[in-house]
Amino acid sequence: MESNNIKIGIDLRDFSKKNKSFFNELIKWLNQNKSKNYFVLYINIDSDVNILNENIKLKKVNIPNLWIKEQSIFFKILKDDKLDILISFDESWPIFYNKKRIQIISSLEKILFPNMAYSSSFKKYKYLFLLKNSINKSFKVITFDDKTKKDLNEKLNIDENKIITINPFFIKPPVSTSKINIKQKLSLDSDYLVYDSWVWNNKNIYKTIEVIKEINKTKKIYLLFLWNDISNNTEVREKVLELWLKDLVKFESDNDISILWEYYKQSIGTIYPSLYSGFPFSLSNSLYFWSNIIAHESIENKSILWDKINYFSWLSKKDMIEKLTLMIDNPKQNIDYSEILENYSVKKFLTKILEIT
Repeated sequence: MESNNIKIGIDLRDFSKKNKSFFNELIKWLNQNKSKNYFVLYINIDSDVNILNENIKLKKVNIPNLWIKEQSIFFKILKDDKLDILISFDESWPIFYNKKRIQIISSLEKILFPNMAYSSSFKKYKYLFLLKNSINKSFKVITFDDKTKKDLNEKLNIDENKIITINPFFIKPPVSTSKINIKQKLSLDSDYLVYDSWVWNNKNIYKTIEVIKEINKTKKIYLLFLWNDISNNTEVREKVLELWLKDLVKFESDNDISILWEYYKQSIGTIYPSLYSGFPFSLSNSLYFWSNIIAHESIENKSILWDKINYFSWLSKKDMIEKLTLMIDNPKQNIDYSEILENYSVKKFLTKILEIT
């Protein structure tokens, strides 16, 4: 790190909404950090965390969802704060802000697998313009895997010397001693699989539902979708109805954190069928709760999760059926993800980030 007493801004506006647990871990780490640097955290959520270090300031930036207002208002905030360096987890920076900054790119799935909102010409090119502007004006670009680094170089023509790959993190979920019988709660009379990820074109959700239908021809297994993001998705629900699976595919969206661990503990395992192998953030819960996991057999997944989990090829529905059936019949025993979680910790990630400043 450079000399002490520099002022570092961390832009977490969108990231803090989607990853509140990471935000809490970040505050915890900064509270314990011995750095004399001054930190300003830009967030978009209400926070009740305790700030124990006088060098940390939280600044809520709640700007109307209008690009012009975001550009002008946030630009003025950054300009007035007189930062020495800005670290951004968000891709939409004020285009006229020219101070030293580091851009973090966690994934390129919006470019490689655009959904309907990003397929239209205006939104697609606006996003690309903002992303390229942020990257081109950045001192360094941080990616979480070599594949994203390669894609940035090949698809956006970003100089590889500007890109640094740093191991990201799995986020520890809250742990509770609450007890509840999930099968009884959801009126299930057989085992169930958990799908715990967000909705995007690369998530392979439709094929997963079709695989569940095929498996249920020989054995009964439920598929449980967690969280509002997917439970409120009309297209996914319509697919379930189309395949006559409304009794076997369940949507659980009560988001009761106090019993979260029970969903994993009592399941037969977690399925992660994503086509695009960026870093698998959404497996954090499954890893920390030591759930059996089955995922797409990609180089990226194997380099992170090794032989600790089960794999299938998403290219073949037959292989998905065979490997998933095998996991259901013979789940891994003596699961231990402790080494993986140690390698991909928030503490290690933040230490590496601040070394670059």
